[in-house]
Amino acid sequence: MAIFQIDQQSRVPLYEQLKRQVLNLAALGLLEENEQMPSVRQLASDLGINPNTVQKAYRELERDGLIYTLPGRGSFLAATDAHVDAIKEGLHQRLAETIEMALRSGFSQALIEDLFAKVLAEKLLEHMSQGPKLGQGTSASHKVQGQGTNASAEDGINKAQDPALAIMTQVEESEA
Repeated sequence: MAIFQIDQQSRVPLYEQLKRQVLNLAALGLLEENEQMPSVRQLASDLGINPNTVQKAYRELERDGLIYTLPGRGSFLAATDAHVDAIKEGLHQRLAETIEMALRSGFSQALIEDLFAKVLAEKLLEHMSQGPKLGQGTSASHKVQGQGTNASAEDGINKAQDPALAIMTQVEESEA
């Protein structure tokens, strides 16, 4: 079972911290679909907070479709599109935090965009080389041979058809 933590010093309400943690744990795959959540009493006891706070978080998560409750059995992580929405929400939150950190560190918008494009392109190439996964389209029909963007027509990769390769090439050209 995932470990939940709260920050008593945070300005973020405790129930909202719990909601965000469930979203993040689901997005990271640390909570799996249909996995039972800790009981309200148990989680409140473990965290040293009022059970009403946990109940409020669970009620909002259920309203949002991320969890479901079976009377007498407990609450479970939903196996619906809400899980995908949770992944998107968690990703959005982590990206926002990363961008905020970069801005506070003095990075320019252009540098942040370049870094994002480079990382995205690298990850797209990795995923394409592994083949499509469940939930992804089959547009990733190419297999990347080798690493980096030193691909050529002989590698079976067409830059016009491969957005990841085009992005990597653009980023590398702008760095040169």
